[in-house]
Amino acid sequence: IDGDAVIVTGTIGDHGIAIAIARNEFDIEASLESDCASLNSLLSPLFKIDGVRWMRDPTRGGVATVLNELSEATGFGVEIYEKTLPVKENVKFISDMLGYDPLYMANEGKAIVIASSESADKVINLLRENPLGKNSAVIGRVSSKLKGVRLKTTIGGERVLGMLEEE
Repeated sequence: IDGDAVIVTGTIGDHGIAIAIARNEFDIEASLESDCASLNSLLSPLFKIDGVRWMRDPTRGGVATVLNELSEATGFGVEIYEKTLPVKENVKFISDMLGYDPLYMANEGKAIVIASSESADKVINLLRENPLGKNSAVIGRVSSKLKGVRLKTTIGGERVLGMLEEE
């Protein structure tokens, strides 16, 4: 529904970067761990909240691809905000160094939640009660005025985020 909140349950890109470093045997000194986790204990309490509309893990193709799939399925666009994206500094640094975008990196222990704007704060507060959700954040809004997925950058620009085309 127009205006619904787009919520991510934690930092993005952790798993993808950890795997990229391990597979390619980069000699990078960084404390990066995969975010693999069972999400049952984190997400089950959300079923009790009115206004929670949709949940999905952003494993294949990351956050950007999952939001594109949502947009295609519903006909609504999605606008996300770079300033609210929870990305660890070391993930940002290594992503920049390797030419990766955390928005397209795999996540094994995170979820995207779409909730009404009225229930978003309640969802965030409940998620943050669980250690797996301590970095939960509203990262954007669903919009009937847009098609596809757009990223509002910190410098005021806008970037179209398409589907991931390669592995």
